[in-house]
Amino acid sequence: MESEGTDNEKMDLNTHDEGPDPLLTTRRYHRRKGRDGSTLNSVRRAHKAPRTQAPSDIPFEVENGKHDFLRHLIAQEINLIREDIEIALKVEMKKEIEKQKSELYASLKAELLEEMRKDIISHVEKSHLELKDDMTQYLKDEISSSKVELGAIKVDLEKGQEAVERCISTVKDNVTKEMQTWADMARDAKAQAEHAQKEIKANAPWIEVVKKQKGTSMDRMEMMNATLEEEAKRKARVLHVRVVGWAEKGSPQEDATNLGTKIGASDIPFASAWRVGRDESRAKALIIRFMDIDKKKAFLSKRKALKGEKIYLDDDLTPAQVAHRKENMPRVLDARKEGKWAVYRDGKVIITEKRTA
Repeated sequence: MESEGTDNEKMDLNTHDEGPDPLLTTRRYHRRKGRDGSTLNSVRRAHKAPRTQAPSDIPFEVENGKHDFLRHLIAQEINLIREDIEIALKVEMKKEIEKQKSELYASLKAELLEEMRKDIISHVEKSHLELKDDMTQYLKDEISSSKVELGAIKVDLEKGQEAVERCISTVKDNVTKEMQTWADMARDAKAQAEHAQKEIKANAPWIEVVKKQKGTSMDRMEMMNATLEEEAKRKARVLHVRVVGWAEKGSPQEDATNLGTKIGASDIPFASAWRVGRDESRAKALIIRFMDIDKKKAFLSKRKALKGEKIYLDDDLTPAQVAHRKENMPRVLDARKEGKWAVYRDGKVIITEKRTA
């Protein structure tokens, strides 16, 4: 910014013979303190005293005239005022620019939003019209196609009415035949149930043992359930061999292998082995499961090698079979004392005059 003052107002700070004043070393000298604690304002107030004041009262000594220092000070003040005005103008201009910028941005934003709104409305209206035309044409086509299909269906229904009636007649005949078949099957099932009841009574005497264990009379349904349960247990154990008296020296598999070696049946493979029983005072029974009935019979045939030892190999019987055998073993023993061949096998007591092959 250009200054309109005189040359004295533009004088340099360093024209003073004594050099720059220590209090004037910063731009904001009038806001800082001197070394003696006084401010430059107090000095300025001192120099602004009335003209009647004697020059000897001025606190600074000036060799080149009493007005040189005042001109120097006024020039510095003018420069500072000019800079303050420039800073204030810059701040005001910046605020004005920011304000205009904000107003311009808001105006542009409003115009852009309005244009976008108009474009969207135009696009939606255009799409709505196109969709309306497409849907109208589609519905017309579907109605025409449906009319054709309904006409064809009507013709087919008329042609197929007689076929439907024939089908209904055939279905009735088939239903009648099926009902007769089911009636025959029901009669056969009833006859088979009665026959099974007779077979159970004749070939499963251990059912009576179950009745005694329960202590109550069993009706027909309970007896059938007990029979099925017992049959399932027997089938699950048909491939098992129970070993009593064989010491527990290793795992069940190792004990079963050692037993097979002892009786000369090491070449007969078995599927698995495990121990059963709760009595810890003696060795638990060893159960050996074979892969088929032939291998089981071959293994049992080797038990003669254990004669004289307190090691017993037998079928793995169910609790009902064990109770039934215990009840009928006296008959077997009495027959053997009489010189007869007697054995308890498969839930039955078999006694003959002499042993048959």
